[in-house]
Amino acid sequence: MTPAFELQGVQFAYKGVPALNGLDLTLPLGRRTALLGANGSGKSTLLRLLDGLQFPAAGRISAFGTPLTEAMFTDEAAAIAFRRRVGFVFQNPEVQLFCPSVFDELAFGPLQLHWPKERIRARVARAIAQFGLGPLAGRPPHRLSGGEKKRVALASVLILDPEVLLLDEPTAALDPQATDDIAALLETEFGARNPGRTLIFSSHDLDLVARIADHVVVLEAGKVAAAGPAAEVLARTALLRRARLLPGFDGTAPDRPPPPIAPAPIAPARSAGRQMRHDHRLAVAVAQDLGVMRQCRARQSGVSTASGGPSDRSRPPASTRTRSAWRAARLRSCSAARTGAPVACAWARKSAITSS
Repeated sequence: MTPAFELQGVQFAYKGVPALNGLDLTLPLGRRTALLGANGSGKSTLLRLLDGLQFPAAGRISAFGTPLTEAMFTDEAAAIAFRRRVGFVFQNPEVQLFCPSVFDELAFGPLQLHWPKERIRARVARAIAQFGLGPLAGRPPHRLSGGEKKRVALASVLILDPEVLLLDEPTAALDPQATDDIAALLETEFGARNPGRTLIFSSHDLDLVARIADHVVVLEAGKVAAAGPAAEVLARTALLRRARLLPGFDGTAPDRPPPPIAPAPIAPARSAGRQMRHDHRLAVAVAQDLGVMRQCRARQSGVSTASGGPSDRSRPPASTRTRSAWRAARLRSCSAARTGAPVACAWARKSAITSS
């Protein structure tokens, strides 16, 4: 089968700074491919090249077996045929939302492709219902929340029924509920019910990748560091640490796991909070430990936490016994946040489940 995209020796630089450095990659049709890598590894540049927004300084890119070149887009028929097959959603939705209302935003693409008005109205109505945009249809896009803008941008591209969808960081800067909404939409549009559609997206969110992707490509310094089934690549924790996708890489021994952390003085609560931003499950674990602390303090003071009892989470209780319990709970939380080991294991297990 002809792949969706094939890249051979692709090089690209921004004012002399390399972004892609001899990239060789094949992206098959009908797959959900995640592009992983640290900031500056070349993920966004690669997506722009695949969409024909930029072109390599050296090397070759083919799309559906045809060379993807700047000259191809001078032919209006060839350009329209490519745009009908490939859609692109930018990381920042404000880049592509400019119409006076959400309804007009959804209708813009079909109008440019000269669809009949009846077909446009019917398709826009279906997209509004499908993406839950009914209350937003008459509102200006610039007055929507970040999650709402992402949904509108995604709907404005999917309304054209592209064969291939390119997404740059689809859940960046979204809260957990908005992230779940976007993930559910992608599962619906590119899941088992639509086996012929192709999804290629970049992300740092390994939970999202394990949930959606069946193929993973890891980029390092503009080259492919690894590519293969999602479960296999996500289980390679040393690789993920080296690519700065998991914490713990010390920069000297890429295949060596981080050393165990010896017991140390308890860090302040706000310091542990900074280290736990990477994964919501750590925050949940710490919240449970904080609940234990509050119960210890409540028993010591005789005041119920449910009735407005002590709520200062950063100050240890007065008695020696409850202070020891408080410190033990804090040590468990800080140690889990620094090592990241429970998170890596959870990702590997989830990947194995989703691939079976």
